[in-house]
Amino acid sequence: MTLHWVSLESSKPISIVLDFLNVFPGEGVGKLCDKALFSCLKSFKISSRLISTKIDGAIDAEAASKELARLLYNHHGIEIFLLHIC
Repeated sequence: MTLHWVSLESSKPISIVLDFLNVFPGEGVGKLCDKALFSCLKSFKISSRLISTKIDGAIDAEAASKELARLLYNHHGIEIFLLHIC
């Protein structure tokens, strides 16, 4: 999981690798990924600060992104932007 933001002090973009997630491939991997992403965000206490996700055009990535958006809305009332890169 990689985080990207713009520093308020310097106005420069910052990117860091937050964590590596281990999700086994197979049917329903998209929904497994979203649960792992949400759990990671919660463990770092930043799940309420997410504003968007960026994914490629893969079906599992889209499923994970939509499910993560649902989890964030249910837990924090946050609606996030889903950015799709094709």
